Amino acid sequence: MISLDIFKRIFHNRNITDRLEAWLTFFCEDKPEYIERLITKYPRFRELYEEVYAICQNIGKVMEMFSRELSEPDRNTMQYMIDEMQEELEARDCRTITRWCPVLG
Repeated sequence: MISLDIFKRIFHNRNITDRLEAWLTFFCEDKPEYIERLITKYPRFRELYEEVYAICQNIGKVMEMFSRELSEPDRNTMQYMIDEMQEELEARDCRTITRWCPVLG
């Protein structure tokens, strides 16, 4: 496993020599000169950069994507809270019935 910040520090001003370095450069560099070097040596990264650029240009789409992803945990959290409250109410009802009607307890 390679830490991106360590790679970035070590890689500074070097040429990209293999696919691993190409991917690490893609993930950690935003300087135009590095991007240009990467695309020149590995043209297939151009499409990835274009896709990232298009996403960044459409902030609404990015926010929608995050909202959609975050809504699922919120729904799950709400259902969990409802279930917990239901169990608490049922337990409270049982205690109330037992207190008022000792024969049932």
